[in-house]
Amino acid sequence: MLLIDRATRNLVGYEGAHADGTLITLFEDEIWPDPEITEVIRPHHEAAEADMGKVIGATSASLGRGGPGASLVANLVTDAMRERFDGDLAVQNAGGLRADIQAGDLTTRDIFAVLPFGNELQIVTMDGRMIRRLIESRVAGRSGGILLSGARVAIDPTRPDWDRVVELEIGGQPWDPDAEYDVVITDFLMEGNSGLDFLTTIPADKITPTGVTQAEAVEQYIGRHSPVRPRIDDRWVEKPGQAQAPYLAKPWLQDS
Repeated sequence: MLLIDRATRNLVGYEGAHADGTLITLFEDEIWPDPEITEVIRPHHEAAEADMGKVIGATSASLGRGGPGASLVANLVTDAMRERFDGDLAVQNAGGLRADIQAGDLTTRDIFAVLPFGNELQIVTMDGRMIRRLIESRVAGRSGGILLSGARVAIDPTRPDWDRVVELEIGGQPWDPDAEYDVVITDFLMEGNSGLDFLTTIPADKITPTGVTQAEAVEQYIGRHSPVRPRIDDRWVEKPGQAQAPYLAKPWLQDS
């Protein structure tokens, strides 16, 4: 507690709460549910549970999350994002995928376990420099890579930071620093999270909110392609010692 002199508005002292405070625990077995609140929540809880059990499709194999730049779950999610809005590229951070998927029928609960945050998708027009900056930022130092759809990336982790990409194609074409690409990405990343603070510099007129959550896009994709069979392809590979493609060798970072 702070003590303020009302006349001078200066701080004249303080008292520590620890002097006579006690630890208040909030363990579940020590707090009984409030009957009135329970009744208010009950219909919403039951409706949510009913939706969670809805079968939306199936997968013929278990899908894991392992790998810094590609995994079966990652490829499913990013492919769904890109296809939903016909984007040139889709981008997702690995930390946003929270569960593996078991083979068999897929329910809304399975997708919620993978994507529990309710992140909404945005379509963002980025030039090639911004896209390369995004990728290079996620392979610099000990960063954990980035998950992509619509691109083919090769990196050499032995090269200096911010110059580790040795091959980069988008839509089957060599990266062009001046070209503009439609990128499907979450609002979470566009807020600068996961070390991507520079994305907040993108002008608002380049950003189109969709009102569609990641989970909705994935559920719709599964419904269209069930049983889903994502595979590991060459969208993300490491090539130590690989010569950098000439189109990547020119200066670019200072203009990003």
